[in-house]
Amino acid sequence: MKKITRRTFLGLVTLLSFSCTVEEPEILWEYDTGNEPVSSLAIGHDGTIYYIEEYDQPVLVALSPSGTLKWRFEPESSGYASIPSIGSDGTIYFSFSEGFVFAVNTEGTLKWQQETGNGEYGAGWPAIASDGTIYVGATDGNLYAFSAGGNQVWMYERASTPVIGSDGTLYCIRSFPPNSEPYDYSDTLIALNPNGTPLWEYEAGGRITTSAAIGSDGTLYFGVTPDYDEPPIEESYLYALGPDADLKWKFKLEDDLIEVTPIIDADGNIYTGSYLKFYSLTPEGTLRWGDEFKENKNFPSLYFRHPIITSDGSIYFGSNSRYLYAVDSEGNILHEYRLPKGISYVVYPTIAEDGILYFQIINDDGTYLYSISTESKGLASSPWPAQLHDNQNTGRAE
Repeated sequence: MKKITRRTFLGLVTLLSFSCTVEEPEILWEYDTGNEPVSSLAIGHDGTIYYIEEYDQPVLVALSPSGTLKWRFEPESSGYASIPSIGSDGTIYFSFSEGFVFAVNTEGTLKWQQETGNGEYGAGWPAIASDGTIYVGATDGNLYAFSAGGNQVWMYERASTPVIGSDGTLYCIRSFPPNSEPYDYSDTLIALNPNGTPLWEYEAGGRITTSAAIGSDGTLYFGVTPDYDEPPIEESYLYALGPDADLKWKFKLEDDLIEVTPIIDADGNIYTGSYLKFYSLTPEGTLRWGDEFKENKNFPSLYFRHPIITSDGSIYFGSNSRYLYAVDSEGNILHEYRLPKGISYVVYPTIAEDGILYFQIINDDGTYLYSISTESKGLASSPWPAQLHDNQNTGRAE
């Protein structure tokens, strides 16, 4: 194991320096997506890889596990699309900024299409309940529920970014009223019954900056920034809120903005981060470690958004350079993969059950998907190992 040398400042945040062997991973395959940015990935139950080519004319793309194109689905509309999500029967769902939600069969044909409201918000991901109900935060700022057959069940005003508890409760962020600025999400977390009736609302002490992760006991973890609209950012907090809206604790981060949806390991430890820092806390809200990654020839500033925890407890994340990293639960470097020259970003790692790790690289030529082999076998069996819980992006706790 490659160990990190740490110097502790004020007992909290540590600056890292280390010497370890840089690895040149064997690239199993690469897939050229063209010049279009792409969404984070979803992996189907049969191993098929799905993503959205994002800009202007979004396309849902399906690749085989060997990196060959299976099909492309092109909606008859322009705009922006959400991350794809996958139902238990393999149906792929995504929403559209022009006010639509699509369901696509595994063969790449349209299953159904339904209209939602159209507005100024981004296209929200579809969260999928255990009974197949699809919940979508639309661009009009409202939350829509659809049956697996495509019928609208209900609509709830001013709610988006849904995640689903193990009992079916929906947890969403309150969106701003239509035609107001900013077109963003507010300081209020709301809980809804599966039938769309409200349970409670909780007003946090600032803008909610991440979607929620759900612990094994139902605790909700999310980022909050009091001075989000009045930079510079002086502080932000990681909140731990019970399923009955009781505040368990909040952890303060100085001069930092939490941008990474928390992930949770099998022991209940929480990991979150910002553009340059990564933090780990105990379930009780005590700092385990906090690492500040400095720009130098060994360790450029990191792009932590959407790290994942794998079955052996490794935590993978990319960077705004040519490196892909894995650390253990104590923050020790396990792998430092150096990829070919000319790469600007390494983002959105996703791991299949056979241990194949997929990720995106971005350079001046466009966006590529890469795959490498690892010793990890899929995501961790933990309460919340990835941004939307699982490789199907259901956003649902088990």
